[in-house]
Amino acid sequence: MTQKMFHMAPILNVPKSIREDDTICCNKQEHVEHKERENKEGNGDLIFGAIDDEKPSREKLNEKSSSIDEGIHLPIDGECTTSSISTVDDECDNILPITEGDRLFNLVVHLKSISGKNSNEQDVGMSNFRVKHRLHRHSKTNTLGHWKEAMKKTFHLKDPWEDFKIDHYPEEIVICHEFDPIKRTWHTSQITVKIESKPFAHGSMRECFRLKQLSIFSTNQDWDRSSNYIAKRYIDDVPMARYFDDVMMQMTTKLWAAHYNQHNPPKKVDIIQMSVLEFKDRAGRPYYHLERFIDGNYIKYNSNSGFVCDDTLRHTPQAFSHFTFEASCHEQIVVDIQGVGDLYTDPQIHTNLGFEYGEGNLGIRGMALFFSTHECNPICKRLNLTSFDLSPGEHERHTQQHALSPSYASNLSAQTACRGSEEPLKGFSKFCSLFRQLRSSSSSISEDDSDGYVSETSSITPATAPILEHRLSLPQPELLTTTLSDENLPLSSLKKIKLPLVLTASLNSPSPDSSSCSQSHFNFNMEDLYNAQTPNNYGDSHRPSSVMLEKTEMRKFEETSAGYEKYESILGQIHLEMCKCYQVGRFSELGSEEFDEESAFFHLEQAAELCIKEAIFILAKVYLDLPRDLLSHYRSTDQVNQINKGLNLMIRASQLCETEANLYLAQLFDNGVEGSLESDWKQAVEYYEKYIHIRENESNIINEDSETNESGQTNSTHNGIPFHDHHDTVARLATLYKTGGHNLLCNYQKAGDLFNKAAEMATAAMKGRLANKYYMSAEEAYSLEPEEEGEDS
Repeated sequence: MTQKMFHMAPILNVPKSIREDDTICCNKQEHVEHKERENKEGNGDLIFGAIDDEKPSREKLNEKSSSIDEGIHLPIDGECTTSSISTVDDECDNILPITEGDRLFNLVVHLKSISGKNSNEQDVGMSNFRVKHRLHRHSKTNTLGHWKEAMKKTFHLKDPWEDFKIDHYPEEIVICHEFDPIKRTWHTSQITVKIESKPFAHGSMRECFRLKQLSIFSTNQDWDRSSNYIAKRYIDDVPMARYFDDVMMQMTTKLWAAHYNQHNPPKKVDIIQMSVLEFKDRAGRPYYHLERFIDGNYIKYNSNSGFVCDDTLRHTPQAFSHFTFEASCHEQIVVDIQGVGDLYTDPQIHTNLGFEYGEGNLGIRGMALFFSTHECNPICKRLNLTSFDLSPGEHERHTQQHALSPSYASNLSAQTACRGSEEPLKGFSKFCSLFRQLRSSSSSISEDDSDGYVSETSSITPATAPILEHRLSLPQPELLTTTLSDENLPLSSLKKIKLPLVLTASLNSPSPDSSSCSQSHFNFNMEDLYNAQTPNNYGDSHRPSSVMLEKTEMRKFEETSAGYEKYESILGQIHLEMCKCYQVGRFSELGSEEFDEESAFFHLEQAAELCIKEAIFILAKVYLDLPRDLLSHYRSTDQVNQINKGLNLMIRASQLCETEANLYLAQLFDNGVEGSLESDWKQAVEYYEKYIHIRENESNIINEDSETNESGQTNSTHNGIPFHDHHDTVARLATLYKTGGHNLLCNYQKAGDLFNKAAEMATAAMKGRLANKYYMSAEEAYSLEPEEEGEDS
């Protein structure tokens, strides 16, 4: 039976008065035909019928108004939107269809013609659909049915831990400590849990227990609907602070994940929420870490010691670690990336200071181990991260390792592809951001002891001055028993940390007789340190991983800073640490004592390029073939102008306050080098005097400390040699003044004074015969003084 096709727009839920006014102008014949067809078809299911052929009259109408053909916008790519059809039930029986002859239909067409289009929507002609009467009621009924069906399937899902009978264990009310990484505060609450009595898995440091937590919104004790969690406990006894320190670290990495996601990488990453459980009703009030159970394939992508998983080619985990290094201005790097997909857990943060965030923080060495195996991938490049400098031999080894990896043998490639919408990091940041923040925020605090734990000390200044003591921020023990409180747990009293900062006027060449670098100190607590290491404090700038770019930025900073506090480049320290790793066999084959000396020397040169004092000093010894501990048997292949290179580097080390460099320079100018350097006693005297002055000042400082301390420290310098054992250096300086020559004028008075000083030092060193010899030399020097000057004396 052939029926006249009737085209309609979607039914709109409009006020009744408007409908009545508009329906008066409807075509009565079309309305009657619509009613007849509706009665015949009945109240069936919702029907959207697309009509393939258009009537000529419709084509003419479409030519007059293109907006009718444009119709309504429907989403593509499977996106869900709310229907434009009303869902009000009380007037559904009175809703009438809107036809193309209606004024309201023309109004809708006009509004559509002046409205914007969404690029993610597909235009579908309004006239290409017919809508049955009361379709909104059927649509709502069907939607509710789908939701009910989905809820049924959800409730019938099997608990993956059903066979372990965790609900048979006794209930325990515990205190949950949660850390807010934004406000840097702790919050406590009470929760009800059931936990296994024996661990189901364990690692090298912690063991894992299955745990069920009852929802705080649950009105009845329905453990069948409880959530699955993993509780972790340290196998060995550790201080309470370790648990809170781990939570602070994991929540800080969660901030870094959010910062990484802001740059729109191909795949977003996240860190599992972590908190501390305190079992207040158990003996000893034990602590556990609490994380949600994540079902899936657990993969360790990299470790805190340079391991990289070759079985699965993933770009995102490695790019995320590299991102945190540059975005934190080289002061932090997030490693030990592991988890299910890109939902990570148990990460580790290495810092340039080396003592925060537990024993897993390997400091500069940990950063060096990461870059020893890292190769930048397309995500790194899209985020404007720069490649870390490696030697040709290291690049060759990376190529060989790729050829042996299972992914390479299977001809697999990473599936993640950059879309071109990534937002790269912006310009380079200034130096010393962390210390400048600490100095600005440092304040006086209590000297009371804390319940924190002390990690290994770390050198943080060019003079490698150790930090002797530090404490961690954690809730006070007496406040750990609070119940159902949303108040912040105040941080415990913390001991001050004193950081010596080397001050230099400039890196430009000072005179060799300039005084030793002065030191200033400022105090800060661990709370200031943790707060300064959040992503918000670094902004959207970064520091490059490339030596060339880093060196360029250092020069710009020197040109714009007349006087500033000098800190050694962290990137340079990483290169020096890589050289040391080669020396100790960290990158050698198992059981082999040989190592790649060329690669070690390459990283030593890179560190020297970035003004690392220790690297400059060692490199100078290499060129001058002086005794050394690092690369002791290495001989440079570049034999041209080796003496001049070594001399210039040694002068540079002296300018950077390397004390021993002054002694080496004095001896070089004193004795000369055959065929390369003539003796210059005037220069030698300047460096001898500078060296003696520095050592004497150190001795006086140590004497003052030994008087205030009951421990009775010995009168020694930092290298363990007492100052009075340097009597031979003082005697040599006296000899130069007594003899004269090589651009140096004789000064018998000064020579006699220095011989007497050398005699006193030899006496203190229990060398009586040598002291008598020095006294005799002093008398001889005084006797050489002109007669008139002697009488005045």
